[in-house]
Amino acid sequence: MLDTKMDTKVNYAKVTKRVAACVVDQMIFYLIFGLLLLFTLNRSPYADLSNADLFDAIFSYTTFMSVQDEVLGALMSTVLEALMITKLGWTPGKFLCGICIKDANKIKNATLMQAVIRSSFKVFLWVPSYISEWFLVLPILALLLAIFDQRKQFFYDKIAKTVVIDYKPEKHHLNLNYVGITRRVVAYIIDRFIITGISLVFFYFAEMTFDPVRAELLDTCLSFLLPIVFGVYMIRRFSGTPGQLLCSIHKRCKYTWKYYPNASSNQMCFV
Repeated sequence: MLDTKMDTKVNYAKVTKRVAACVVDQMIFYLIFGLLLLFTLNRSPYADLSNADLFDAIFSYTTFMSVQDEVLGALMSTVLEALMITKLGWTPGKFLCGICIKDANKIKNATLMQAVIRSSFKVFLWVPSYISEWFLVLPILALLLAIFDQRKQFFYDKIAKTVVIDYKPEKHHLNLNYVGITRRVVAYIIDRFIITGISLVFFYFAEMTFDPVRAELLDTCLSFLLPIVFGVYMIRRFSGTPGQLLCSIHKRCKYTWKYYPNASSNQMCFV
């Protein structure tokens, strides 16, 4: 049974939100994974991506990865997801979709063991599809069962005893501790890493769609506009960029100390 001492009603996240969060998580992870291989091993797991047609590039990107890269990617994904669920209660995709993962009985952050079990079985769900495409029916079946489940749990949620609920930020007491330069620098590096990854993806698609001159021009404009648009949206919507949120940094209004989404547009805000 759920803890009856909860101050607010528990709203289980809709399956559509969870699917959207999963797509965002996979995009972010494979961007980071590709950049790591590119900078550490001087190779890209998507070397043949630019030679593929648009449909294959979107729906069959894993076919361009070696078996070793796929196994390494699955292990890294499991470890990172488990750590984020244990520490934060969410992954980047779930945070952007306003949902989080909690223990099913106590509605608190899942333990490390729960997170590992959940992430591992989530990966195993897709393993049979590498043997035969017919096994893609398994994720579809799991999706249908979750839709009709009372708590919208997938089978790996039931095994790990976790639930995914709508996220409602807690009201914090006023804290006047200003953020140190070190944390702000780390947050900036994380943000630049994410922006670079997103830019590379857009550049791949631009190369496949436009001629080299237009693709280069589009990449130049994107590298200038993307940080501005992305930063404004994240600060207005979540009071911080992904790097700042991961470093527990939030922007507040200078005069009212409200979170930035609650401040008027003409009020200054700072970290």
